Amino acid sequence: MAAPHILDVDFARSQFPALKAGFIFADNAGGSQVTQSAIDLIVDYLTNTNAQLGADYSVSAVSTKRVESAAEEARTLFNAESNSEIAFGPSSTSNLENLARGLEPDIQPGDEFIVTGEHEANCGAWKKLAARRGAVVKYWHSTPTHPNNPYSFSLKVEDLLPLITAKTRIVAFTATSNLLGSVVPVQEITRALRADAAAKGAKKVEVSIDCVAYAPHRRMDVKAWDIVG
Repeated sequence: MAAPHILDVDFARSQFPALKAGFIFADNAGGSQVTQSAIDLIVDYLTNTNAQLGADYSVSAVSTKRVESAAEEARTLFNAESNSEIAFGPSSTSNLENLARGLEPDIQPGDEFIVTGEHEANCGAWKKLAARRGAVVKYWHSTPTHPNNPYSFSLKVEDLLPLITAKTRIVAFTATSNLLGSVVPVQEITRALRADAAAKGAKKVEVSIDCVAYAPHRRMDVKAWDIVG
């Protein structure tokens, strides 16, 4: 039996220069700290290879190769099938807006979108798309997990399934609440919603998961989560 992995907390903390001042950062993903190695790579890229991509001169060639290698690293991190599934952008808000607009021609009046309300970045694009195409927006609300704790709200699959119908087209939810920090069992939820949608006759259901507050702390697996394609 393999020995259990033990986290070296002192070593881990030493990799984050922002922690040397002794502060505890309880921010959401917008305030996530980065390692010194990541800072060094950013400085090196901007210092030595900050050039137009895709040209044939040497600096551009190196810069292009570095960006392409970043896509491969992201593919490995997310356990994606190929680099073609990786797209970089300035923010989750703009990325999801671009995704929603890309799906727009395939959305029909009466299609139903199920969204959560914690983070506008994940639900805003779908609400605007619904307004443009005549789709219906339904809200999957978080509910208490402990009766004596007013902050114990989380998303529950039993509250989601009654919202699913044969017209369900998109389900968009957060992997971690950026308000309360509650962690959602993504794989369990996607498996249940897809099975329920299929049983109710939904022809095509796509899932959008906001991992802004999840990614800095936990591993993502798009294959296990069944959110590819």
